Amino acid sequence: MSRQFQCLIIFGCLVFSSDLWAQHEHQVLRKFAVFPIAHTDASSAEEAWWQSRETLTKDQRFFVASRRFMMNRGVFQARENLSAADAIILAKILDAEALVTLAVQERTLAMTVFDGGLGFKLWAGQIQLHPAIQIKDQLVSAAGKLVMDFISAIPYQGYQVKDQTLGKDLIEKNDQFYARVFIGGQSEIKVGDPVQWVRMVGETSRVFFIEGAQIQILAEGIVSELNGDHVLVEIRKMRSVSDLTEFSLVRFPKEMERLKESYSLMETDSKLSAEYLATDYQKESSGKKHNKTSSALTWIFSLAVVILLAF
Repeated sequence: MSRQFQCLIIFGCLVFSSDLWAQHEHQVLRKFAVFPIAHTDASSAEEAWWQSRETLTKDQRFFVASRRFMMNRGVFQARENLSAADAIILAKILDAEALVTLAVQERTLAMTVFDGGLGFKLWAGQIQLHPAIQIKDQLVSAAGKLVMDFISAIPYQGYQVKDQTLGKDLIEKNDQFYARVFIGGQSEIKVGDPVQWVRMVGETSRVFFIEGAQIQILAEGIVSELNGDHVLVEIRKMRSVSDLTEFSLVRFPKEMERLKESYSLMETDSKLSAEYLATDYQKESSGKKHNKTSSALTWIFSLAVVILLAF
């Protein structure tokens, strides 16, 4: 086999296996497991764990593994930094889509959420504990605030479900499409609020919800009816009918902004207005896509030059 042919084979393998194309598409989160708080013997640590679990489950959007279930599986113990392999194994044991760890670090309570499928970090945050107050007297409140901070950072507030009567993803009435969306029981979504179907794709090497994901808007509509923990959405604009299926991610811009204003602990202003979000799809389909392509072509060209210089 000639040297040139060997180089071409290596070049092809590098191109098609490169992390440049390793983009992860996020799927809806429903099942969580929360581990006990690490690095503390505070008497309130167990209560703080319960507070974390209850805060996640209070709006009925998420299911959280029970203490008994985790103990029966032999994994109910404090954890902090999980490797990707550990996160994947623990998620399989617990049938969880996301894992939550909390740890006291001096006068700080830190929380990390790991993806159960691939083991990367979905979100990470921390809260400073008051130096003049004992840790045990702050732990419960701090844990609840961190969980709400995480919930406010999730870029979608519901997901599409099938219509139970028709058994279909979409309902068609008088040439108009409608869809049912699960929103939980604690939202402040109202009739007439704007709605967006979104797709999240990004790099797993970064904290996904904070800096790793890019959001594409697939469809837009408004809330037509409120039905307890579900809403009926009138779809006004969509890219393709095939994008609107069961478990598709659905964002409510007004509810998202409310959650960020009420619960986000981030110092920087990361809120997006509904008007900006409405133009997000156009930006995704032009500028960001062009930048990715340019970067890929530049990388390929540079590697090709290196190979040619080797001859």
